[in-house]
Amino acid sequence: MRCIALRWNAAEICGSAASGSRKVIFQNASQCARNSKPLFRKFRKAAECQRFKRISCAASEPQNTTSWIRLGALGTTLGPCVDAIHNQALLQYDAFPVSVEVFGYVAKSSLLIPPLLGIAYIVIGGVLPRFASRLVGTASISLLPALKDAAPATRALAAVTTTALIVKGSELLVVNALPLPALPILFSAALLQWIALDGAYSTLALALTLSVLGPISETPFLCLHCWHYISPDYWPLASVGLGPGSPAGLAAITGPCYFAVTTDAVALARWCGVDLRHNKP
Repeated sequence: MRCIALRWNAAEICGSAASGSRKVIFQNASQCARNSKPLFRKFRKAAECQRFKRISCAASEPQNTTSWIRLGALGTTLGPCVDAIHNQALLQYDAFPVSVEVFGYVAKSSLLIPPLLGIAYIVIGGVLPRFASRLVGTASISLLPALKDAAPATRALAAVTTTALIVKGSELLVVNALPLPALPILFSAALLQWIALDGAYSTLALALTLSVLGPISETPFLCLHCWHYISPDYWPLASVGLGPGSPAGLAAITGPCYFAVTTDAVALARWCGVDLRHNKP
């Protein structure tokens, strides 16, 4: 009987121990489940955010592509119109020249110009401002009250108009041979255009840079006899053998014209919705 009692007690002890173990295991499992709920929520929230980002990026890509296409199209159409004003007195096209009479005014250009300016406006107005804003920063001056809240379309129209006026001014200074300092006048006009319509220091830095590098970028086309300047007075590559007598001569007043075109292209890029990152007026 004593043996039976001992066995019974041992069985009870083992049973209670097993039951206690099951309770401990169940409690631990419940605790783990409770602890894992916040972690699961975090993972689910992160997955939803990632999915939302993918959807947002997919939705924004077509719009951004359309913005770049619009900017290129404007450069292809508006660019040659402004360029034709510049070309009446300064240069002559030798490759694929075209002349179009509009209201008694003969606009001279070349079939090379629309695609070249389409690419140029994309680069000057959309690509380079991103790098300029990273190097120079996002600081800007305060715009005039009348233009501070102006719509991008209004600024773009004003930029194109003032660029055309500056280019026309360069033509008048050359044709009439006025006893005035052409470069200071044109640079001052381009600077006033930037102050009134843009104000970003990154755009100013880019415009000043392109007023020097822009004319130099024409030298390959000059050497290929795509066009030539009628009365060149500036040979930027004279130090490498492309001085007077070479086809690489330009008109010095093209520098401020490139300054104005930069402000013009950036304004058109903003109007088209091109993402210029931190380059904002």
